[in-house]
Amino acid sequence: MEIKLHQVIKRELKARNISLNELARACKIPVSTLHGWGQGTPPSARNLHLLKNLSDYLSVSIAELLFNAKENQKASEILVSTTFTDSDRRYRLVIEKLEK
Repeated sequence: MEIKLHQVIKRELKARNISLNELARACKIPVSTLHGWGQGTPPSARNLHLLKNLSDYLSVSIAELLFNAKENQKASEILVSTTFTDSDRRYRLVIEKLEK
């Protein structure tokens, strides 16, 4: 699955008629971080925790926020598994939808 966070951010800014700065303030996310996400930079290990703030504020699931996907996946399904390097450290990121 391709990360589509930038598309969701642009969609929500337009739908809510707010600026990136207003969204950053409301979510307590640095403007530079949110700007990067809005330009297509994926979250890094250092700012991954901020996705929850954005998800809560926008009232969308993490799956919808990251992948523009509605909650129609089956329970306990791996949505994405990838590795990336951040500050010369290698990480594996697995996002799995768990049963309620």
